Amino acid sequence: PGVQKLRGGEALAFARDRHSLPAGDFGRSEDAGRLLIAALAQFRKEFAKDPSRLLTWVAGGFRNMQTEAPLNDVLALAFTCSLVNPKHVENVVAPGTTGMAGGISIVNLSSQAQTIFNDMRKDGLVSKRNIPPSPNANLLH
Repeated sequence: PGVQKLRGGEALAFARDRHSLPAGDFGRSEDAGRLLIAALAQFRKEFAKDPSRLLTWVAGGFRNMQTEAPLNDVLALAFTCSLVNPKHVENVVAPGTTGMAGGISIVNLSSQAQTIFNDMRKDGLVSKRNIPPSPNANLLH
């Protein structure tokens, strides 16, 4: 309930957890999206006060991930993020079902997922009519 402040390991645990969520992998995907939107909001807050914080965020990313993207592309993405209002970002989880294949848990996307992808193709936006219900909706009440 309310705003939660998470450190690195706590944030990672939050984004990875699926076993405590009724919607499993779909709930985890939604929580990961919530975490990314919260990180975007925090980044923009820091960037607005001091644009050099962008370099701190990029350096933190490089310390904690691997990428083949060249530095200039990563910097361009970071500057783009400074322009994206997190209040205008919709956290959409592609709907589907879970199953097993070769003893491994998998996600099978539904036809509604293809409708969402087709909707996004032109401008990257999902029409309100195509936004599925939250996988974690029952936890948010």
